Amino acid sequence: MLALEKSRKNIVYESTLAFPVIFILVLAHSLCVNTNFLSHDILESTIPLADAQTSSSNASSILFLPFQKDGINILYPFDWHKEVGVQIEAGNLSEIVAFYSPLKNAFLKVIELNSIQPSNVTLPQLLTAAVTRDLHITRDFQIIQASTNVVLAGKTAYLLVSTGEIFKDLRYQTMEIGTLSGDREYIIIYESLSSGYLTYLPAAKKMIDSFMLLK
Repeated sequence: MLALEKSRKNIVYESTLAFPVIFILVLAHSLCVNTNFLSHDILESTIPLADAQTSSSNASSILFLPFQKDGINILYPFDWHKEVGVQIEAGNLSEIVAFYSPLKNAFLKVIELNSIQPSNVTLPQLLTAAVTRDLHITRDFQIIQASTNVVLAGKTAYLLVSTGEIFKDLRYQTMEIGTLSGDREYIIIYESLSSGYLTYLPAAKKMIDSFMLLK
């Protein structure tokens, strides 16, 4: 899982996050109807109501530790493996930290992207670019949820929840949320094999909710 994940992410982030020339029709409906807030509605939209309270309770009983580096602060489960400052071959992109679940079948990464975008870039443009990127690297790519009205670190952010087959017979589900702060873009990616996505979602949600920008 770990080797496959690293290979996949190199493909994703070595590609240019350019704006598409043609608007993606499959995204239009999602942008119009979905304005959920991360702190509450994502869990309710992906976990059956009967299981939501149990999942939240399980996350709250886990010990979380603080991590701070490069102007960000985030909490993570004590039993997740931490990798700091993983290098990515892109001059304007820095992977600040990556957290891996105990079985290495899920991860959450914090990415910082120095601006290569126009100063007037909008969240819908960033979301459309993310969809375009994933369409090119993911087989049977499907959007589960898309929004430009969620919140990350107190700032309005875009959200993309999707699923697809990245390697043969390995289907992933991914949550990507990103926001702008000055000339930088901050992206958090939670990804797991689809079979384990709901298992780690409450912990991932708490990590995302705890994310703070210190600069």
